[in-house]
Amino acid sequence: MSRQVVQVVDLIVSRIQEGEIQGHRRVATLRGLRADHRVSRETAVQIMLKLTSSGWAYTVPYRGTFAVPVHLWPTRSPYGVSRGTRLDLNGVGTIQELESRLAEHLGFTE
Repeated sequence: MSRQVVQVVDLIVSRIQEGEIQGHRRVATLRGLRADHRVSRETAVQIMLKLTSSGWAYTVPYRGTFAVPVHLWPTRSPYGVSRGTRLDLNGVGTIQELESRLAEHLGFTE
C-alpha cells in the first residue's frame, strides 16, 4: 500500500474519531478525494477500500461511503472486522437494521 493511501486514510480516520465526520455521514467521494488530495482514481479507490476493510466506513451501493458510528468503531470491537466477508446491505430499510448488520460484520456479539 502506498504511503499516500496510508496518509489520506489516517487523515479521514482522525476526522471520524474527532467527530468532524459523524456516524452514517459520507466520508468522501472518489471525485472529492481526487480533487482534495490530488490522487489518481485508482488511489482514491484504494483509500475507500482501506477505510471499509479496516472497519471505519461502510459503502452503500449507488449511495456512497459513510462513517461507522462511534459505538461500532473497530477499536471497540473485541474481534475486529470480519475478514473475507462482504458487508451485505440489501434490504436494509432502517438505521437499526443497518447498525445490526454493521455490528455483525465488525465482529460485535449481540
